Amino acid sequence: MLKAGVRLATIATGVLKQRRTLLICLISKKDEIEGVLSTKIVVDGDDASASIIKMIKKSRFATQVKLLVSNGISIAGLNVLDVPLLEKELHIRFISITRKKPNPTALIGAIRSFGTQNKVDTKTKERKVVWAKTLKQYRTHGFYMQTPLTKSELELFAGDAAKLIRLAHIIARGVSTSESKNRV
Repeated sequence: MLKAGVRLATIATGVLKQRRTLLICLISKKDEIEGVLSTKIVVDGDDASASIIKMIKKSRFATQVKLLVSNGISIAGLNVLDVPLLEKELHIRFISITRKKPNPTALIGAIRSFGTQNKVDTKTKERKVVWAKTLKQYRTHGFYMQTPLTKSELELFAGDAAKLIRLAHIIARGVSTSESKNRV
């Protein structure tokens, strides 16, 4: 059981105009930012999960972070997060936050189209999306949230997570373009 006041790692990416993009990770307790981590990941690549694990493990917050919050399971285009791997390696729980209702079928279609256009195997990405279908889905604070957490556990963090995903997005876009634009 997670308790109120645990540290969250909230991630967001910069713009997708180059081969690699900035990934920002805000470390927070409640709505107080305690640190900012960053790395680069490949747009439409397969390195997001490994990069997040490496970034958090080498930080001073490695043993303190208990939740990972992301704007969806696919970041930097079609760089799909391996949630079971993240949870196992970092000993954390996961919350995916999206403004629109998640549509795994459309995401798998986009992945397959990407694979066909770029002549790459997409079965691993597709399996990650299929696994994400097993997450519980809730609508709260104006967002859809997918997580293995119970509703009562999620309510402890939902408000902070929604604010922090917006802030991470603003920082990532602002740093990568010199000015943030658009909504999460």
